[in-house]
Amino acid sequence: MLLALAAMASLSSACGDDTETKDSPPPDPEPALFDRQPEPNGPRLWLDATRGGDGIVRIEVHGAELGEVFGWAAHVRWDAETLTVDAGGVAETLGGDAEAARLLSLQEGDASLGEARRGTALGGQAIDEPVVLATLDVGSDSGPSELSLERAIVRRADGSYVEITTAGGLLRPEGSTP
Repeated sequence: MLLALAAMASLSSACGDDTETKDSPPPDPEPALFDRQPEPNGPRLWLDATRGGDGIVRIEVHGAELGEVFGWAAHVRWDAETLTVDAGGVAETLGGDAEAARLLSLQEGDASLGEARRGTALGGQAIDEPVVLATLDVGSDSGPSELSLERAIVRRADGSYVEITTAGGLLRPEGSTP
């Protein structure tokens, strides 16, 4: 029996060329297409969208040039007739669970998002460079929708508000042009 296996092994290694055949990886999914409004200057919050390596389209809430932030909150709005959001998360930009609390509430066509430090004695946390504040996972059966960032506020530890600008855009999850 061993002799027969050895003979088969030598025959199979002698036949054919030395190239290995590998299954081709599946093609990458088409990237989500997000026609973003021009990114504002100065203290700002804006939306963007990407398709992750897992194929999920994610709406991202970004912030930049906000200075020392005690808390922020915003609503992301979309057309609930064409787009679904399955899940989301708020990043730990103002500290871990001991220093900051986070809010995510999903409704049809609206996500309430926010993060705040747990006390004024903690002071603010600097957000100067562009950073992702939150993400929302788009459902696989979704179509094109306008995305907007509404009722967005940023506060300092002394209670003052930061004057900010916002930008949204048009999301086409399948990446196709209209």
